[in-house]
Amino acid sequence: MPGLLKPLVIANANLKWSQEHKSFYSEGLLGISHMGKYDINGAFEGFMEIRKNEDGAPVFHLFIKASPESWYYFGMEDNRLMVHSSLPTFNDLIIKNQREQG
Repeated sequence: MPGLLKPLVIANANLKWSQEHKSFYSEGLLGISHMGKYDINGAFEGFMEIRKNEDGAPVFHLFIKASPESWYYFGMEDNRLMVHSSLPTFNDLIIKNQREQG
């Protein structure tokens, strides 16, 4: 996924192929090396899916559960980045940046 090459590095993702859904999906813990300039170096509950839509464009979904109270979702589809979290301050920051970008 070109839009995610620098900001997010995923390590140790056990990907399986689903013929039924024509997608790769993860099983088990996801290893996150770093996000942007922040080193994470941890393993988290969650899932990842990589597939193509009907037009052949890439689709990416990532859900990370950082703790029982905090989770993050990142998605990429139709050249749109989708982000949401259980943390209102994180969501507010995303909304603020989106408004500033216009």
